[in-house]
Amino acid sequence: MKKSELEDKIESLEIQLRHLTNDYILTKEEYEKSAEKYHEILSELEEKNKALQNLRENSEKIVEIRTKELKKSQKILQAKGKEQQIMLDSSPSLIFYKDKDNRFVRVNKSFADVLGMPFSAIIGKTDFEVFPENAEQHVSEDLEVIRTGEPKLNIIEHITTPKGKRWIKVDKIPYKDIDGDIIGIIGFALDITERKKAEHELRESEEQLRLLMKLLKIL
Repeated sequence: MKKSELEDKIESLEIQLRHLTNDYILTKEEYEKSAEKYHEILSELEEKNKALQNLRENSEKIVEIRTKELKKSQKILQAKGKEQQIMLDSSPSLIFYKDKDNRFVRVNKSFADVLGMPFSAIIGKTDFEVFPENAEQHVSEDLEVIRTGEPKLNIIEHITTPKGKRWIKVDKIPYKDIDGDIIGIIGFALDITERKKAEHELRESEEQLRLLMKLLKIL
């Protein structure tokens, strides 16, 4: 091989070597950058996992605390509900609550006793189911109270129960929620059946006395 060809060959090899060296340097730098980026991403993921784990633990604690608070509140409400029911049951008045759909949502013992029905047979039922003979009158009065927001007092009604016909005097007032919106009615009633019977007997006695006096005048 001639000298010039050899020199060209050497020069070509040197050029290839420089390119290979440059490629190696670039590849090494890219690898180092990639490795650095990988560690950054890995570190970021670890931090996020820790944050997520802390969030999960905190959420579980919050849920546990809220659950305990909810159960405590439910117990308090149940206790208050029982206290209110005891107070309602101690009243001689017939007390009832109805929603806008005319369904009984609460009644007291006196109400159930007069009807001769258990609570389970009244709660959730409408007048059409409890007092089918007089339901239209009752519902009409309820709707008027709900519509106007004004109470209706001293209503004389008769109801048919398993114990027979009963006369009651009822006061109906709007049933409101904590925001003041009307959600139904509250009724307070007195069983005046015995009074009605006494009044009827008195009228009959007066009529008999009147007839007797008239007869005596004739004689």
